[in-house]
Parts: sequence; structure tokens; C-alpha cells
Amino acid sequence: MDDYERPVCSTTRMRRARKEHVCDSCAEDIHVGETYEYTSGVWDGTPESFKWCGACVALMTASNLQGRNYPLRGTRAWIVDYLAERILEW
Repeated sequence: MDDYERPVCSTTRMRRARKEHVCDSCAEDIHVGETYEYTSGVWDGTPESFKWCGACVALMTASNLQGRNYPLRGTRAWIVDYLAERILEW
């Protein structure tokens, strides 16, 4: 079972950084010119937005966890923990 809520509405798109940002998944810098994923939406009545660096987007894609509920902050650590649990169960 997933512990993270789904948004009432959201949109996700790829952007190219025109200024420095920080990845909400791993806290690494997103540098000018780099491509990153931008998600905005409404969770529990509160509008929020999140930025993910290319490495975190690639990790999510490779881990095949799209469509699951997962945290939008600290996601990289959550994926590693999630996959470690699945490996131990296997």
C-alpha cells in the first residue's frame, strides 16, 4: 500500500533551467542549461511545485515505479529504500 496521497490535479513537463535550482528529490543542484522535470499541482488543498534533476527522472523511469504514489521530496532515497525492500523480499 502507498503512503503518499495523489494530487487533486497536477501537470508535469520538462524544462530547461534558466537559473540555478535545487532538485527536490536528491537536493543536488540543477544548473543553468540542464533539463529538469517540473511538476505542479494541488495536494490536500495546497498548491505546490517540485523540480527533479535529470538523474532522478532517469532513476524513476528505470525503477519502473511510475503510477505509484511516492514522495515528491526525498524521492531518490525513497526509491533506493523501496527497491532494497523488494530485493530482500525476493
